[in-house]
Amino acid sequence: MAEPQTFCIVIPIYNHHATIRQRVASVLPFGFPIFIVDDGSNETTQQTLTNLKRELPEVEILRRSENGGKGAAVMTGLRHAHAQGFSHALQIDADLQHHAKDATTLIAAARSNPQALVLVDPEYGPEVPRARLFGRQISRWWVWINTLSLAISDSLVGFRIYFLHPAIAVINRNHLSPRMAFDFEILVRLYWWGCPVVNLPSRIAYPADGFSNFKALRDNAQISLVHAQLFFGMLWRLPWLVFYRPKNNDSHTPWFRLQERGSILGLRFTFALLRLLGARVCRPFVFLLVVYFFITGKKARMASKDYLAHVGIEPTRRNMFRHFWSFGQAALDKVLVWSGKIMRQDLLWPNRQPLVQLLERQQGAIFFTAHWGNIEIIRALSLSSPGVKVNALMFLKQGANFAAALRWANRQSDFKIIALETISVATISQLRECVDRGEFVVITGDRLAQGAPDRKIATTFLGSPAFFPYGPFLLAELLHCPSFLLFCHRKNRQQYEVFFEPFAEPAGDKRGREAAIEENAQRFAKHLETMVRLSPFEWYNFYNFWGQATI
Repeated sequence: MAEPQTFCIVIPIYNHHATIRQRVASVLPFGFPIFIVDDGSNETTQQTLTNLKRELPEVEILRRSENGGKGAAVMTGLRHAHAQGFSHALQIDADLQHHAKDATTLIAAARSNPQALVLVDPEYGPEVPRARLFGRQISRWWVWINTLSLAISDSLVGFRIYFLHPAIAVINRNHLSPRMAFDFEILVRLYWWGCPVVNLPSRIAYPADGFSNFKALRDNAQISLVHAQLFFGMLWRLPWLVFYRPKNNDSHTPWFRLQERGSILGLRFTFALLRLLGARVCRPFVFLLVVYFFITGKKARMASKDYLAHVGIEPTRRNMFRHFWSFGQAALDKVLVWSGKIMRQDLLWPNRQPLVQLLERQQGAIFFTAHWGNIEIIRALSLSSPGVKVNALMFLKQGANFAAALRWANRQSDFKIIALETISVATISQLRECVDRGEFVVITGDRLAQGAPDRKIATTFLGSPAFFPYGPFLLAELLHCPSFLLFCHRKNRQQYEVFFEPFAEPAGDKRGREAAIEENAQRFAKHLETMVRLSPFEWYNFYNFWGQATI
């Protein structure tokens, strides 16, 4: 029988007398005991805490005689919570950067995953100092290196839930950093211990009058030292990290709940490196990244294995890696396209006439494509064909980093990315205006919609039952415009082949709409199957595609 879960709240504090009352008020509604760890604060803060304790019996003050650092304070709070018999501790800082209401989702995740670390994947506003973001990104990269994993989205946000049994074991067995480096060091060591990780989004605020105890020179030096120590600790754990990793039990996680793998700074760095050194020099770096993702991406490997079996290719490790390497080359091609290195002369386009006719009539249309080949080749189309304006629908919650990097790479294009979480009245109105102006709308038809995963159409794909999304084909009917198929893939080392053909006209009346939507989804699946069989290693849906019935 599973042990009962009991929660408490730990708040480390050092001289945050101006904000501690507001912080305590924000977490009182949860009804958990609150342990405030005073890390040798000044007299004003101590008096504020004494008054707070007198007013609120739920609050217990744990005093440290001298300031030892944030890590020391948190460890004091966690040890006390464990000694009092609590199973989980919610840590939240006293400086009001964290939105306490988001703790509801963190607590629910901890109840569903009682042995997991529940962490915050931060969402920052424009007020965040750029230097802080840069420093956080460097620390994030080091954590990914030292865990050989992207499981920990962010390691520095002091808003998280610890499962106390392994946390106390790690604290007792290691001499952890007593200062700011504690936040990421304990996470890395808990990952090494085998704790699964859950990341949940939460907005992080940076108040203009906020008070921080971060000392740039001292704390950055210590953070660098701890990262270096963890790196050497990672080296001797290398076999374990490569061949075993915590189980998150998410083999059936729908694609839109999978975390985007990549950072905005990393993607911008890739663009800059490509411009500076060229594709030939960058290709070995891409190969090393593919090797890394192949080793660490167990779910993606299993998805590749399943897909290759469906398409009739023996799912050996060699073939799975070939599938990954094809994706890496396609990713490099995306950067080339968005950097203006691939232009119209690089395209083999035997059936361009339908596009020419659309342009002559200044008629808008919807283009259906898929995660096969290189759909970013439409970037070359929008740059090299005067008058062509392309609007791409993208699920920005998953592709926000890549979309931002694309916009940064070339701001001169008539290629516009439209955020799409679900198809709403506002979305349809916006796209209707685009079509009326003679612009084109591009949408992929081989992934279920994030906002409506249950709106799907049963079909057959590669010989097995599969689901295709309802939304894109409904959108074509609602926009009441002709639709076309647009596919593109790497023909050889220097050329890219484009497939472009008319797909469907709108049904014209509501009674025939449902039948048209289902028929078009079935036809799209057949067309996509033809493309996939033409070049099977270029289909890049690295998730449990045939398991979508479990969503």
